[in-house]
Amino acid sequence: MNEFPIKSQTACQLKWAWSTIYLSRGTTSSCHRVNQLDFSHENFNDFHNLPKKIEDRQLMIDGKRPAGGCEYCYKIEDAGGLSDRQYQMHDQTILPKELIENNFATQVTPTILEIYFSNICNLSCLYCSRHYSSVWQNEIEKFGIIANDIEEFKLKPNYSLNKNYDVMVAKLWEWMRENSKHLKRFHILGGEPFFQSEFIDCLDHFEEYPNPDCEFVIITNLMVDDKRMDYYIERFKKLVSKRKLKGLQITCSLDCWGPQAQYIRSGLNLQQWQRNFEKLLQIKWIRLQINHAVNVLSIKYMPELLEKIAEWNAVRKIYTQYMTVMKPEYMNPDIFGGELFAQDLQKIIQLMPNDTEFDNNIREYFIGISKQIGAAEPNHYQINNLKIFLTEIDRRRGTDYRKLFPWLAEIFENNA
Repeated sequence: MNEFPIKSQTACQLKWAWSTIYLSRGTTSSCHRVNQLDFSHENFNDFHNLPKKIEDRQLMIDGKRPAGGCEYCYKIEDAGGLSDRQYQMHDQTILPKELIENNFATQVTPTILEIYFSNICNLSCLYCSRHYSSVWQNEIEKFGIIANDIEEFKLKPNYSLNKNYDVMVAKLWEWMRENSKHLKRFHILGGEPFFQSEFIDCLDHFEEYPNPDCEFVIITNLMVDDKRMDYYIERFKKLVSKRKLKGLQITCSLDCWGPQAQYIRSGLNLQQWQRNFEKLLQIKWIRLQINHAVNVLSIKYMPELLEKIAEWNAVRKIYTQYMTVMKPEYMNPDIFGGELFAQDLQKIIQLMPNDTEFDNNIREYFIGISKQIGAAEPNHYQINNLKIFLTEIDRRRGTDYRKLFPWLAEIFENNA
């Protein structure tokens, strides 16, 4: 194993190891937290070494903080918490090969590749958009944009797929045939991967170009029928048993428990989600993880989900991950300031598992999120945007946030 060699106070191993590619938009980033950079089929092979990424790496080598999204981690650190940047620093499995030969290399080959193909999806989560959800796209085409200051809905109502999408997908497979042997993790997101035809292409690739050191990671909403799920699980079973892949991780997205979860992730059926999850729970060779998108509506209902996780942990180990929703800004819990969620966050921390070092690191990371929220000042402009947004969502979807979130309705009245 080789440690990340750059020891400055600002360096992030992910800036060297990780690339996210948004094929439907023709953009890329060095992790999913930072701003997306345009690239094309013409310079596709440079997606991990665009000038901005190289510049950011050099800034980190020099002990400086890059702008353009890295503030997410530095903000947590400044509040006294453990950030993604710090948490990933000790992962000795993801070091790019170039850093072994030159400790200060700035042009490297990624070891983690995260792919967003099309926007095909069967949910329309409140914090999502038409770029990642075809359901959102259809809703906006039906009702139009929301007429207020919310940045996301100032955009044109028609979603336009990257005109060079097919060419860029072909370029991806060219790159993969040459470089997927260097990957330690391959992530597929959406949309919803289980409904995308490109998902099968991913499996076909590793069938033909095996990498026994690579873990395949699916990020899914888990709203999948038995037949579809069974087909893919069987394919993965063969790939793993034949050592064409190291293993499979299924990261199941869920933010909280109860009807509030179904409101946040519109289209979610908790009974079906639980049935699918508990089916996977019995397949011991699959690493199972639950990803929580910590948002303004979920925090008060997260303890119930933590209690369910404790039940599942009695069967076998369930891993958890947390991320704060930063955009759209009105879904960021910071907008209410530090006091509103203080007791809820403490209860969540108390309920978090602490059986392993992984658990303790995740707990420290969440404590960092809680400190970040605790240090925030109320943002009345974004609070009003949230009210406008939810009122319009209810009109379009026939829902009523006031019944599910009475504490929020009270805040809106006081903020009027």
